[in-house]
Amino acid sequence: MQLDALHKAQIVYTKRIEHERTRLHQIDKKVSRMRNTIVEFNKSVGGEFVRRERQIGAQRQSTRLESQLQTVKEKHDKLQHKIKLLAIEINNKRREKMQHQRVHQKIEHKLAKRRQVLSRLNKELQEKDEEREQTGRQCESLKGEILEEMEQFNEKVSTTHNSIVAATGHCGLTAASSMQTIQTYQSPSRRFPHSAGSVLSNSSTSAAAAKAPPSFITEQRGPNNVEVDLQHEVNKAYWVVAKTRMDLTKQIERKEELYNAFEKICSETGVHVDHSADIPNGKHPLEQLVPLLLKSEEENYLIFRTINELNQELEALELEKVQLENDLKAREAANVERLVAEEKIKAELGSRLEHSTATEKTHEDLHKTNETDLMRASDAITALFHKLGCEELPNGEALVSTGLTERNVQQFLGLIEDQIVELLQIDTHMNSTRTADDPTRPITPKFNKDGKRLPALVLPDLQHHSAMDASLSGLDDATDDGPDDGQTAPIDPSKWMQTLKAGDASLAGLTPTGRLSRSRK
Repeated sequence: MQLDALHKAQIVYTKRIEHERTRLHQIDKKVSRMRNTIVEFNKSVGGEFVRRERQIGAQRQSTRLESQLQTVKEKHDKLQHKIKLLAIEINNKRREKMQHQRVHQKIEHKLAKRRQVLSRLNKELQEKDEEREQTGRQCESLKGEILEEMEQFNEKVSTTHNSIVAATGHCGLTAASSMQTIQTYQSPSRRFPHSAGSVLSNSSTSAAAAKAPPSFITEQRGPNNVEVDLQHEVNKAYWVVAKTRMDLTKQIERKEELYNAFEKICSETGVHVDHSADIPNGKHPLEQLVPLLLKSEEENYLIFRTINELNQELEALELEKVQLENDLKAREAANVERLVAEEKIKAELGSRLEHSTATEKTHEDLHKTNETDLMRASDAITALFHKLGCEELPNGEALVSTGLTERNVQQFLGLIEDQIVELLQIDTHMNSTRTADDPTRPITPKFNKDGKRLPALVLPDLQHHSAMDASLSGLDDATDDGPDDGQTAPIDPSKWMQTLKAGDASLAGLTPTGRLSRSRK
């Protein structure tokens, strides 16, 4: 079981090593991708010094990681080589153990068979001897009991017969029938049954005799109970004899079974037993079986000796197995320590990779944010540049042709600042030289006490000023290619509103070729 567990552990360690190898390969790929990403990032960010410093740091980091990975690979190769050697040793020990187990099982199987056969023979021999002796004793005792009972029965029959003859004066039981009965019970076949046929015949005759009523009982009955007592005695004696005969029959059958079993033992062992041997003269029927039993004992002793030697060898092998298990445990502990160290290194490398990945992602996000901000600022600067009309300046045209870059952004901002300063100066001058309010400005709204705005009820009226008319005439001359119409009367807003309400444009003195139509064009 320990070897199977070691074998399973070896398989698990091999799978783990393969898994770690794939993980290292994936880490190598990730490192290469990180290098490429870092190089591209350095290229996109700009700055030779910063790019150079980052490249140097990345190279150092990659060199350090490569050295650590190389050391991990070397340790992994050494561990794998040791695992292979241990697997070979374990397989060899397993084969040796299987061979020893097979030999030991074969020997134990043979020994068990021999022990079973020997124990069975010993038990059968003891049982046969005991049964033979018991059967002989029972036969002798039964012979004596039957003879005594028969003598007593004969005496009782003779006395009863004589008393009946003396009392009645005539013979109630004939001499021939009495003699036949006595001879029947005194015959050797009745006293000593030796076969099943004789026993069955005797049992059939006894049954017939039991069914047939005795002649000396049924012929005549006296006034006294002598005949009844005699009948009871005869019945008792008959049942005693029948019971004894059945016991003898059972004993004979048991003896025949034991004899058959003994014959089978002799046939199995190849020993010939002489039943006609004279035991009192020193010849025993089982004297040929004794050497066989002694020989079996010697063989058993040799088998026990062989088993003891094998047990000693097994003990030595068990000691070697314990030593090997201790060595394997020590090596497993060393392997566990190596694996723990490798796991720590891998965890450290993984944390560094995660940190570098997170840093890369952060830098990428910052880069995207900065790029978006730069694009927005660039668009805003370009829009402001064009809105202020900086592109009409000589320097502005050159800047527009090259575009907005890191080097000329200061020039763009300088032109924008100059244009803003110029516009502020113009606005300040215009605000300082303004003498009157705009006549086109509507009336300031008024509010009631509730805060609601009051309607003006008056439309804005364009007052006639000579300066404004001149400016409008100049504006018309500058924007119109037609004849001079600066002397045209200005539009009256009230009349214009009424005209719009009435839907008649001719009432206002406007022609389709007027100013408004030209302005719409």
